[in-house]
Order: sequence, then C-alpha cells, then structure tokens
Amino acid sequence: MPTILSSYSDICRLLGRRLSWGRLKESLHMLGVEVEGPIGDELKLEVPHNRIDLLSTEGVARALKGFLGIEVGPPEYRVRGSGVIVKVDPSTEEIRPFIVSAIVEDVKFTDKIIVISPLQFKELCYDIKIAKPNKFAIIPLGFDLTQFLNAEIHKGELRRELNIPEDILLVGIVGRLTAIKNHVMFLKSAKKVSERIANVKFVIVGGGELESEMRELAISLEIQDKVIFLGWRYDMPTIYADIDLVVLSSLNEGTPVTLIEAMASGKAVVSTAVGGVPDIVLDGQTGILVPSGDEEKFADAIVDLLEDAEKRKQFGKRGREFVSANYTKERLCADIEHLYLDLLFAQKME
Repeated sequence: MPTILSSYSDICRLLGRRLSWGRLKESLHMLGVEVEGPIGDELKLEVPHNRIDLLSTEGVARALKGFLGIEVGPPEYRVRGSGVIVKVDPSTEEIRPFIVSAIVEDVKFTDKIIVISPLQFKELCYDIKIAKPNKFAIIPLGFDLTQFLNAEIHKGELRRELNIPEDILLVGIVGRLTAIKNHVMFLKSAKKVSERIANVKFVIVGGGELESEMRELAISLEIQDKVIFLGWRYDMPTIYADIDLVVLSSLNEGTPVTLIEAMASGKAVVSTAVGGVPDIVLDGQTGILVPSGDEEKFADAIVDLLEDAEKRKQFGKRGREFVSANYTKERLCADIEHLYLDLLFAQKME
C-alpha cells in the first residue's frame, strides 16, 4: 500500500472547500484511504493500489519528499543508495536535482513527467538524463490573465501616484533585486539611454538583498533622479498600464512570468535571450532580444522602441495575442486534461 505525502491545505484547494480534519478523514476513509497526521499541515495518505488510477505531484521538493523520502533544504542532501544530490542553485536560488556518479534508474513509478518548456525538457532529458524522451510531456504554464488583458482600465493611476506627466516615457523592470536579475546591467544601460533620450524614467518594481547596492549604483551613475524604486507591488496591472516598455536583464530565466503578464497587458518588451525567454518573446515581432550582458545592445533596443511608438504598439498587440493563445489557464487545464485522459485510456487498453 503506497504512502502519498500531501497537505491539508492542498487537499482543501483540490476539493474547492475547507473541511474539518474529522470530516476530511471520514470522507477519505469512505474511499479506502487512511490518513495519518496531521503534523503541522502535513499528512500521510495510505492508499490501496486498486484505488489509484492516476497520481500527480508538483515540484521537485514534493516529488523528492514523496518518492525518495527526504526533506529538501540547503545546502546539500544526498539520497542513500542513489546518485541524486539535491542542492540550492546559488545563481537562481532554486532547488534543483543534480545527477552524480551513479546512474539513476529510469523513473519507473512515473508514466509522464510534465515539463514547462523545451529548454526544461532538454535539461532533464538530455543533460541530467533522468528519463527517456517518451516519458516527457511539454505543457507550458498557464495563468488567469484577465486582469492583465484589462490593464488599460488603470491607465493614468501610477502616473498620478508618482506625479509623472504623460510626456515622460517609462521603462519598467519587475523582479527580485538579486544577482541573477542583473540590475547592474539594467542601470548601466539606463544611463546610456538617458544620455540619448531626455524625457525618460526607469521604474524598478521588486525588492531584495541588492536594493541598497542598486540605489548606490544609481547615484554613482548620476541617474538617481531618473530611477524610481517602487519596492514590491501587488497591483501589477496598474503598473503595466502606465509603463511604456517592459525590460528584463536577467542572466538566466526559466519561464519569465513577468514578461507574460506584461505582454498580456499589451506591452512591448526588451529582454536578454536567456533560458526560456525566446519561447515567449518572438524577436522582432513582440519584442527585441539581446545577448546576455551586452549593455550597448540592451540600451540600443530600448532606445529603438522608445523612439518608435507605432512599433511599440504593434509589438504589444502581437504579444497580447500570442500569450492569450498560449499561456492562459484554460489552455493549461485543457492540456492537462488531455494528458490525463490519454494516460487513463492507455491504461485501460493494456
């Protein structure tokens, strides 16, 4: 009888309502599922084999904890009897599994491994080699983009808040102020842009350990009057509504959600061509991609779009159409449903 690690909050979200512990245990018992717990929010579910048609897990941490029986945390954990080492990648602050020395068996307990991009498929299948190609299904992320598709209703709110007139162009960057986001390049490029375009300001949305350092850098570059540090904001449609151009200067990215939100808001983008960005930004159609770390080309791309309002408009229009077709929650749910139905059908045919 396999044990599945889950949580009270996850199950309540799945059911769409919050149950008491007693009611939850009673409901699961009627299905033949015994519950052990809780320990905090964690619980163990003892599930008979004949009660499982399909099991879905999310995230490296939960999969490792559920199937390999280890807790994931910094800086390193070795799994007994295998060649898996779990580390916190210092460049991205993400927990990632690395395969070392021993060959890890093909993932026998998994029919399909869902990855969110061709890049992730390449890394897991061909670089890390955790499974064969036919074990993978590429299903991009999907979001409820409604508030971003309607961002225009907030037009003018941010400018009024910051007392910025309409004739000032706004360039925005959204994300944690950490080394991987490379705000240093952003600010150095901002300096170059401000030397060529007078009526421009730069809005930094987000916080992090490098905020003080970035404020000092803006002063040393003598652009402190051009740069606005907003900190963390939770009214992103309001932010995007008044931004003229959204940029990303990262050294690496997975699937950059901020660009998806910006494009849904009808904004043209400039980004470094790293990680999963090229899967989202169509170079020369919805934005401009530049090599990572190239301040000159990054500044040139920003100037190009700031000086051409019509191009920005067209890029924004095509970007909105692209993410509306490819990154909605409806598309995600449909893709997941089709995969699950295919797996269940194949199981019945065996």
